[in-house]
Order: sequence, then structure tokens, then C-alpha cells
Amino acid sequence: MAMEEKMSTRERSLAAALEVVREVGLGDLSTRAIARKTGLTQTAIYRHFTGVEELIREALAGIRDLFAERLVARDGRGDSREELLAALDVFRDFAIDEPRLYDALFLRTGEGIPTPAASDGARGQNIFAWVVERVTACSRDGVIRSSGPVGSALSLIAHAQGLILMYRQGRFGSGERFSEAYSRSMRDLLRGLA
Repeated sequence: MAMEEKMSTRERSLAAALEVVREVGLGDLSTRAIARKTGLTQTAIYRHFTGVEELIREALAGIRDLFAERLVARDGRGDSREELLAALDVFRDFAIDEPRLYDALFLRTGEGIPTPAASDGARGQNIFAWVVERVTACSRDGVIRSSGPVGSALSLIAHAQGLILMYRQGRFGSGERFSEAYSRSMRDLLRGLA
């Protein structure tokens, strides 16, 4: 029973951490904010984490898992080109649907911000590797010619990040206009890699 209670408190804390990030961003994630959400004391939360850094690392792992779930959900719905484009669309959609979670996962800046907890080996949790796999399939199918899938994946992800930052700066107006421009631009970039 004590083990279930500990897991329950830990899980409640992590769920609340996700909600805090979703509502106000990673910078405002604290045990105090989690305590307000859960009704737990800060001391109870600290019993389940070695410190705020571990709590942040675990929260980021949860966000990464949410992103990976979207990748998995879009997988297997077409040829290698369409699967790569679908994976890249997940970046756009996550940035629109979950802007603070996207920022926490991909746009963290500053010293002392931990990286997400290590993957448990489940498929899809290494986001960059997921894109590299799709690029590799495209190379194998002759969709893109590439001196290396890692370099092409970096180019594609950097392009996605750049477009998302432009959207955040209001350069596209509506989310709909951004979505259309993003899709067009990704297809153009893929044609350039062919």
C-alpha cells in the first residue's frame, strides 16, 4: 500500500507539473505551484524527487512522451515521403496546440535547465532519431538524395523550428495561414533535397 501511495503522489505531482507548464510555462514550474494544484505539501512532493531539477527532468520526459505519441499516431499512413512530412507536421501541430509544452521541449534556453529524463527505450521517444529514420527511408526510396540522414534531418528540423519561430512572431497572421505556408515550405525543401 505504501508503494502505491508513493507512486500515486509522484504521478499526481508529475501530472500537475505538466499542467503548470501547459498553463504558465516551464519557467514557473515549482514545487509550490504543484502543491497548489494537487493540495499536497511541498515536503510531500520533495519526498518523491531528489530536487526541482529531477522534477523538471521528469516533466520534460512526460512532454516528450506526449509529442512522441503524436508521432506514433501519424506513422504508417503512406509512403516514406508522406511519413516524413507527417512527422514534420507534428512539430507544427504541437507548436500550435500546445505552445508552452512545445517551448519547454524544444526552445529551452539558459543555463541550468535539465534535459528530459532518459528514454525507457519505448519506440518514438527519441524524437531526432524518429526523424532520422524517416529521412533514411526517403533516401532508400530515392525521395531525397543525401550525404547523410543526420544532416538532412537537422536541416528539416531547423527549417521547422525557424518557421515556428516566425509564426510565434506573428509573421503568418492566422494559424491556418501558418499551417498552409509550413506545409508548402516543407514540400519545397524536400524537393530541394531530391
